[in-house]
Amino acid sequence: MRKLILVLLLLVMSAGLIACAGGDEKAKEIFTKAYEAAEEMQSAEVSINMNQQITIGDSAMDISTDMEGEVIADPMALHQKGKMTMNMDETPMEMEMEMYLADNEFYMYDGMMGQWFKVDQSMMDLYTNQQELADQLEMFEDYVGDFSLEEADGHYQLQLTMDSKAVGEMFDSIIADYMPEDMLESLGEEGTKLLDSMEVTHLFYELTVDKNTYETKEYRMEIETTMDVDGEEMKISIDMNGTYDNINGIDKIEIPAEVKEQAIEQPF
Repeated sequence: MRKLILVLLLLVMSAGLIACAGGDEKAKEIFTKAYEAAEEMQSAEVSINMNQQITIGDSAMDISTDMEGEVIADPMALHQKGKMTMNMDETPMEMEMEMYLADNEFYMYDGMMGQWFKVDQSMMDLYTNQQELADQLEMFEDYVGDFSLEEADGHYQLQLTMDSKAVGEMFDSIIADYMPEDMLESLGEEGTKLLDSMEVTHLFYELTVDKNTYETKEYRMEIETTMDVDGEEMKISIDMNGTYDNINGIDKIEIPAEVKEQAIEQPF
């Protein structure tokens, strides 16, 4: 279940990268210029705040994640550090999180276990494949009429709300095109069954673009999903905000030697 939830969160972030490929002519023009600027973005400082609520039956879990770090596009490298706060049935728990990806190696720190892990290839492939989603924007031409555009001081806001059918089709495409086959197999029969039962019921996406440079400054996404767990409905609601700063100001990201020395190999 833990691995499935992590996979779903990565797929959610993938949707955030691509859901905005549409709109009226003005919005489409803004997006095109923002996409061209994004292609020139080689690095940035990234901050992410994500609030999740998972409910099944009478049980509920609230999860808040705050991450800050740096990312380099080519070759893909990143460092992110932050904390996750979980509250289940009014019992709080806080866990440190950190990850490094560089030189085709992916390491994650599990604060609950106090241990670094070297992540398996399939999870790394899923994470790095997200960076190539721009090549698949043509899949979303059917949604060009669904965009709205707002203007404010110094920036544009592109907004998109998708119904469950459209979002479902989008996620099916993401899973088919970007989820490695060995990762699907590693979920096992139970995990695959849960994934098959997943229904995305709501998605809202907002992209904030600088008026002068057309660089992406912020994004916000709300998403709601349901799935069947042993005959009970599990609901997952996610509200995620992200910001980009110091664009093209990061030269190099290296994995510390002590991380490699302490890490043990274990698939998530």
